[in-house]
Amino acid sequence: MKILFVLNHFFPCIGGIERISFDLAEALSKKELQVSVACLNKCSKGGESLREYEEINGIKINRLPFINLKYYLIPKNLLKLLKLVEQNDIIHIHGFSFMTDFLLLTKPFHKRKIIISTHGGFFHTQNLLFFKKIYFNLILPVLLTQAHKVLAVSRQDYVLFKNILSLDKIKLLENTINEEKFSKFSGKKEKNTFLFTGRLSENKRIDLLLKSFVQITKRIPAAKLFIVGPDWNNNLSKLKVLSLKLGVQENVFFEGSKSEEELLKYYGKSEFFISASDYEGFGLSVLEAVACQCIPILNKIPAFRDLIMRGEGVLVDFHSENAGNEIADFCLDKEYIAEARKNIDSRKSKKSMNSYIDALLNYI
Repeated sequence: MKILFVLNHFFPCIGGIERISFDLAEALSKKELQVSVACLNKCSKGGESLREYEEINGIKINRLPFINLKYYLIPKNLLKLLKLVEQNDIIHIHGFSFMTDFLLLTKPFHKRKIIISTHGGFFHTQNLLFFKKIYFNLILPVLLTQAHKVLAVSRQDYVLFKNILSLDKIKLLENTINEEKFSKFSGKKEKNTFLFTGRLSENKRIDLLLKSFVQITKRIPAAKLFIVGPDWNNNLSKLKVLSLKLGVQENVFFEGSKSEEELLKYYGKSEFFISASDYEGFGLSVLEAVACQCIPILNKIPAFRDLIMRGEGVLVDFHSENAGNEIADFCLDKEYIAEARKNIDSRKSKKSMNSYIDALLNYI
């Protein structure tokens, strides 16, 4: 069987969808399925053009030049995209983009079976919210009649998309990770170290994270917060100014974008993983952190509630003025921390990569 992954950005670009899709493509290749990728030839924040074609670990990666309309990235050579589609049996689209719309619209011509993984849809921010709602409620339901299955990567996505799709079309298939890769980096933890990983985008609410850290450092003066991830919409300079204004600049370290191996080392040494994010399609970094034995401290949002098992960490309302004190109470409670670590040590993955693939192939 030949499977084509279609998504805007793929390896070596860094991000949640990029990591999930690469691990899945690699795992499928090991099961002797032929996996190829059609993606754009630049990462999300631009930079140098990537090679038009390369093969990595059995994955054939085809990159397409594109016209950048900011919210709509259009490949210049649509005939090449269609040719790649016609060379495969199954088209697995990750997320929603111009290519999603185009391949759904052209389904009567290429006649390939289309599977779509939702990856949070496109409601991560309030930008163009009016137009997003029109597209989601009026246009997308019509387009998705051409999809064979829509795979909701989280319960949050399932609730969202079942409102516009028939129940036989939408299926829940939660994302998973290659836990073995992450568990190797559980490492020796540095006491009172906190880690956030992800793009420095508005929905991650790093401003709330910094504000909570004011109270945390008053209670735990040695606390350190490592913020790892690429700048987004020039938020980095604003966040640095805010950390100075709040007086936590000595405790907060903006580390920038890191390779996967470098990121694993941060997971390995950090005692806590912390996120004040207002919206997540799934929360992949939480699973990665827990696999590396980090204790999660997360905002009270649906995606995070579904990821944390009882007693593994703590959910906090980061919009509360007392969020930092709640976190400090938790971190200073030795019995609670010991219990959380014990629960993490005994955790069994909800879905291994093998069971994920079995479910995916069943839906195909």
